[in-house]
Amino acid sequence: MIPYKVKEFFDIPYQLRKVKWLYQRCKYGFSDRDLWGFDYYLSGIISKGLRQLAVTHHGCPPEFHDEKKKGDECLAWRQILLEIAEGFEANRKLADNDFYNDPEVDKLYDDKKGFMKNKEWNDALIKMWKSKEYIKAQKQCEKKWEKAMILFKEYYNSFWD
Repeated sequence: MIPYKVKEFFDIPYQLRKVKWLYQRCKYGFSDRDLWGFDYYLSGIISKGLRQLAVTHHGCPPEFHDEKKKGDECLAWRQILLEIAEGFEANRKLADNDFYNDPEVDKLYDDKKGFMKNKEWNDALIKMWKSKEYIKAQKQCEKKWEKAMILFKEYYNSFWD
């Protein structure tokens, strides 16, 4: 069996589409492929951009500037940027259903069988999705996302360096 990545490498039409997508991203900032899940794409861009801004910012909105903290006058602003970034990352985890892992369920996964053919794994997934721990983890992600959106809206015009 040939690994997927090897097949992908020799798939010339796919490689040409990747070049097209690269060109579109350079020209427009997004590609046809990104539009397939534009919300997911934007969540990644925004979280990475805000994390970078938290590291490289040269100032902050006046209400966050604290003269008492010499050398780190914008600590509160950096914390807000990181909180928003974490919220967008939580949104991606919700979209991927990747906010809770159960090693016991993972052990049952067999990639040679499809989702519907692996009944034991399918049943374990459904049980996990109904568990209190799973629901709690999902709610925590949703809360982070909701808080991030409130902060994002409030400080949107302050994302500058």
